[in-house]
Amino acid sequence: MDSFSSLFKALGGVDRVASKLCVTSYAVQKMAQRRSVPTKYWPPLIELAHDKQLPDITLDKLARIATEKAV
Repeated sequence: MDSFSSLFKALGGVDRVASKLCVTSYAVQKMAQRRSVPTKYWPPLIELAHDKQLPDITLDKLARIATEKAV
């Protein structure tokens, strides 16, 4: 995974991520478009990843995705 968009797909899609983050699907779509996710949402994303048996999704991985977006 090299983008938040690909992460959201791996986690079950926009609706599933939105439900976990307690935001609208539109908000998640905008995060994917902006290629940026506020750090307050990172812990629930990691939890969802672990539920989906994706243990390689960590704070470090999310930081790398966020950093690569900025380049």
